[in-house]
Amino acid sequence: MSLIAAFVAYLRDRTTMDQLVAALGNRPEARLLEEGAWVGPTVPKDAGPGDLWLDTVELMPMRLVPREHPPYTTGWVATRPVERWQFAAFLELADIRHGEGLFDRERILDGPESGPVTKVLREEADLYAHWFGKILADRITWQLVVEAPGGDPADDWGLVAEWDNEAYEGAYGVVTPDAVYKDADELPTFSAFEAPDGVFFRTFVHPQLGLTDQLTRAPEIPAELRNVAPRQ
Repeated sequence: MSLIAAFVAYLRDRTTMDQLVAALGNRPEARLLEEGAWVGPTVPKDAGPGDLWLDTVELMPMRLVPREHPPYTTGWVATRPVERWQFAAFLELADIRHGEGLFDRERILDGPESGPVTKVLREEADLYAHWFGKILADRITWQLVVEAPGGDPADDWGLVAEWDNEAYEGAYGVVTPDAVYKDADELPTFSAFEAPDGVFFRTFVHPQLGLTDQLTRAPEIPAELRNVAPRQ
């Protein structure tokens, strides 16, 4: 069974986890499903700075980034960019139709299913994150990641070029290692309708909000998408 098919089946029926673990092979998600770390569909309440949590809905390993000052944590940041098998499952289960240049499967899913999603529009990345009850990491988040005590997780996590969570004069910035500390107007930018190659995205959970209801976090998402979102 392909990884995409196994993930779709798992999101529909959690009793198929054994098939998903087999499809994941040696990936760290498979080991985290079976042992160690925080594992579950919601943010762990008793986690501490630096802890690892496997979100069993998006199936994304996330790290609680530490801070030197109160509140001592930045939030849960995905330890890797979103990959094609995850986006493919989102497209199938959300039943999004291709129209007006959005959600072109051939463009978004071009490449190995285990590779990171690139050539993705900012709006497409944003809707994916909202559907899973999260938001996109932004430049300020990455500043705090880089400044986190105990080393530079950004190096370990492979930050290259990722969509920023904020718009600037009709364009969206792309956060890169060189641009982490730049002002918003100095970031490399693309319009919401450009799908640049080599730009990734990852999900983020704010520590004060956790996983909020889809209706309040993303009211712009059509009701038919919210109704089939997997985190109920």
